[in-house]
Amino acid sequence: PEPRGVVMIFGAWNYPLQLTMIPLIGAIAAGCCAVIKPSELVPHSTAVIVKYFREFMDPDCYRILQGGPDIAMKLMEQRWDHVFFTGSSAIGKKVAAKAAANLISTLWNSAESRPLSSTIQLMLTLLLDAFVGASF
Repeated sequence: PEPRGVVMIFGAWNYPLQLTMIPLIGAIAAGCCAVIKPSELVPHSTAVIVKYFREFMDPDCYRILQGGPDIAMKLMEQRWDHVFFTGSSAIGKKVAAKAAANLISTLWNSAESRPLSSTIQLMLTLLLDAFVGASF
């Protein structure tokens, strides 16, 4: 992984810890700073994230912001180097439009489109093909 700068991570309500922390781990591993906005629909999970952020994360590199879709749209008015969004198509389209207006790269994971599942399936297929091809 290579640093991309500052990454904006929008969490989801259905897997609030995994779909927020996995992109954050990737950002940290790549040497990026990150801002996360957990889903407003999971206050207890958000409280856990906030607690550990305050305890373990460097506030100069990693921030957490809370709020609803209005906050998400305000955040998208900022200049990010990459945006990771998991959520509904309705909000995702708005996030994507704002990102496109500023030429911000995005990774959009929607329950309707499942691009991450397709990507993982393709990667596994290619790895299996390479393994089987190397075995014979």
